[in-house]
Amino acid sequence: MVKLVLLIPGAALLLCLLISQTTSTPHVQVSASGACISSERDALLSFKASLLDPAGRLSSWQGEDCCQWKGVRCSNRTGHLIKLNLRNIDMDDYNYPNRSKPLSLSAGEMSSSLATLQHLRYLDLSWNDFNGTSIPVFLSSLKNLRYLNLSSARFSGRIPSELGNLSKLQYLDLSWNYYGNRSYIVDLAWLPRLSLLSHLDMSYVDLSSARDWFQMVNMLPSLKVLRLSLWTQQHHVC
Repeated sequence: MVKLVLLIPGAALLLCLLISQTTSTPHVQVSASGACISSERDALLSFKASLLDPAGRLSSWQGEDCCQWKGVRCSNRTGHLIKLNLRNIDMDDYNYPNRSKPLSLSAGEMSSSLATLQHLRYLDLSWNDFNGTSIPVFLSSLKNLRYLNLSSARFSGRIPSELGNLSKLQYLDLSWNYYGNRSYIVDLAWLPRLSLLSHLDMSYVDLSSARDWFQMVNMLPSLKVLRLSLWTQQHHVC
């Protein structure tokens, strides 16, 4: 195993979550009280219904105004949901924390209702338990994402190349996913399409089949931080 952590110098990046949608869009229905868009509320409730929540972390997800729910943020201008942070904050990234109360799937796969959240700019599902399922391809339809953190969430299998469709992405963390087998990448031809990417963490992702990884990473003009693991058959070198 080879662990390589590359810190790429450069000016500090300001992660600006630009909210540029106009409030005059005809199909947007925002109540006078600032309540969230009803279709987006329904999408969150469908997602919640697909999860086991032993700690009651989603207990606030009830009532009309989803903008007031824990982990949810909406645009003050449009009412659209722009941030969903479901990171398990009880977890400690470095000390193998108590994993007794993560969100997990009640059925075989994650609800695709999240694909309804087309104005989403920030999504964090880290430190939960998605039961060894693959990272869902439908996440690649969230074209306004700037921040995506799927680390330590017990995904496995092939990381979808469709993530290259997230052309506005500035932060991507796919690290430390393991459920019997590590998540893996066959090739990284999709990576250079993320030209705004500043932070990329693929620690513990199996890149053994991605022979072109160095060339692809070197084609990211905005990259400031890169973390990845290069694995050999016998040992791990820093």
